[in-house]
Order: sequence, then C-alpha cells, then structure tokens
Amino acid sequence: MSIGLSELGNKLCKELDYRDTELGELRSETLTLLRVYRFELRSQSEADVANHSKARAHMRKEIHALLSRYWDERRECVQSLAEEWNTQYSEMQTQTNELNEDLRGWNKAIHYLRKKRKGR
Repeated sequence: MSIGLSELGNKLCKELDYRDTELGELRSETLTLLRVYRFELRSQSEADVANHSKARAHMRKEIHALLSRYWDERRECVQSLAEEWNTQYSEMQTQTNELNEDLRGWNKAIHYLRKKRKGR
C-alpha cells in the first residue's frame, strides 16, 4: 500500500486544484452577494432619501398650514383689538365731552352766583 511519490504529487495537485476551484467559487459567490447587497443597500438608501424628502415636504406643508392659521388668528386678534380700542376711545371722548359740558354749566352757574352776590 505504498503510494509512489508521483501519485502522491498528483493527488496533492488534484486536491489543491479542487480547493482552488472551491475557493474561486466561494469568492465569486461572495462577490455576487456583495454586489447584490450593495445594490439593495443603495436602492434602500435611495428609497430612504425619497421617503425623507417626502417627509420633509409633508412637514413643510404642515408648518406652512400652522403658520398660516397663526397669522390669520393674529390678524383677527389685531383687528378685534383695534375695534375695541376705537370703541373705548370714542366712549372716553363722549364721556369727556359730557364732563366738559357739565363743567361749562357749573362755570356758568358759579359766574351767575358771583355776579348776583356782587350785585347786592
């Protein structure tokens, strides 16, 4: 059962060739899987970017809507405050005019009483 050196060398060469072929196949499978995974990752990344862009656009729309509502409410509030101020101002002017008329009446009465007193 002795194997000759040439047979041993041939078997070793065949084994090495077989293992080299297996390693080549593993390497090609690995590279193929790597390409597939990179492609999937790139497509997922592009999808994530697209989704992110859509989300940002949606957020911008929501923010714009909120700001529009805020500015509308603010405008209404400013208008109502201006109307209230105008109303209060006109009421104060009316009261001031009434008080001035009362004061004129009192002044006339005082002048009348002074003239009457001096005339005695």
